Amino acid sequence: MRKSKPTMGQMLIEQLKSGDWLNAERVRIAGSFAFIAYIGLLVFVVFFPNGFKSANGQYLILDFNSFWTAAKLALAGDSLTPYSGQPFLELQKEWTGFQDTSFAFFYPPTWLVYVLPFGHFSQPIAYFLFNLIGFGLVILFGRALFKSWKSAFILCAFPAAMNCMLHGQNGLLSAALLGGAMLCLQHRRFVLAGIFIGLLSYKPQLGLIIPLALLFARHWHTFLSAAVTTIAIAVVSLLIFGLETWMAFFEQLPIASYVLRNGIVNWEKMVSVYAALRVLGLSDTWASAIQILVSLAIVLLLFQIWRPKPHHTQQSQAYTDKEMANRSAILIAGGLVFTPFALAYDFMILIVPIAYLVKSGVEEGFQPYEKTILAIIVLLSAITSRFALTTGIPIAPLLPLAIVGLGAYRHWTSSSHKTIDLPQETN
Repeated sequence: MRKSKPTMGQMLIEQLKSGDWLNAERVRIAGSFAFIAYIGLLVFVVFFPNGFKSANGQYLILDFNSFWTAAKLALAGDSLTPYSGQPFLELQKEWTGFQDTSFAFFYPPTWLVYVLPFGHFSQPIAYFLFNLIGFGLVILFGRALFKSWKSAFILCAFPAAMNCMLHGQNGLLSAALLGGAMLCLQHRRFVLAGIFIGLLSYKPQLGLIIPLALLFARHWHTFLSAAVTTIAIAVVSLLIFGLETWMAFFEQLPIASYVLRNGIVNWEKMVSVYAALRVLGLSDTWASAIQILVSLAIVLLLFQIWRPKPHHTQQSQAYTDKEMANRSAILIAGGLVFTPFALAYDFMILIVPIAYLVKSGVEEGFQPYEKTILAIIVLLSAITSRFALTTGIPIAPLLPLAIVGLGAYRHWTSSSHKTIDLPQETN
């Protein structure tokens, strides 16, 4: 009996399920077009008359204006004004020439240590150097993971990379540090992994569950190394800027909470469950309660997936790509869900679990629909804020939640599906 020819719908479903539509050549083409678009936009912003440039020649680089202004002040011996609220905002307007746009500095004084060198340069030069370093570190992570420069550069085509660049944000650095930490844990470089984690302490909301993961996994050396590194950077900032700066930072923390709870930074631009629920009209109490429940669920998953196998010891506890893909998905994407305060440019850290999931899938096979889901996550990461502002529908938390789901599902199932080839080096 002759088999009936599959319908268009059946063929479409099969393609979405297998992911055969997404191969290395298409990834390479999409990445190339993304790079061209990014470069074109950057050239337009910098070299052509547009609303991003003020009358005095400075650029509206959003968050980086805050970093650069704080660095200039700190170099002049004034590390308190960045935490002063309105005076700092007014000074930004004066220095940048943009009267309608300024940004608070909610970072700890440890971040002042990082941005201090950029205060020696003009704003445009500092901006380009800042991004050059960030992109370079992400590329180094990709090269170390994939052993391919082509694959490493494709990581920079992730839409959140452009978002970070236009904002002058530190998501590129955060992604590189998290990626370095995962690589070091995978290859049993436990102390170095802790140093990378400690260096991320400038953005504590992104690493809230990292200590729990290290404790669950019994990575005592990494935990101690991270703690020592965090303390060391804090001491350096204390020696440079003084105790008064730290006191000013702590006094400003209630303002950051007020900004979150009252939507002063648009909830539509955030990626947390709390912010999404506020967009949908829930009260602060209900949104906070649900955020706490989701965060507890993430901790339970973290315990299940990061706890060591019975036969593992601290000395033999190396991870395969598949194991690290699952663990990084829960830790990094889960960490983005865990915190109530994260914005769309923080999607950049998702490139670490995505890279691991792709590498594991290439080597051992993808789960059904996995490649399609990953492609959708990458594409949607470019539009979550605009989509929420336009439609009132917050989809941002679905992206890290989907990666958490992939990691959890892969942890409890075996993979047996077709693979694709990543771009390889040619001699």
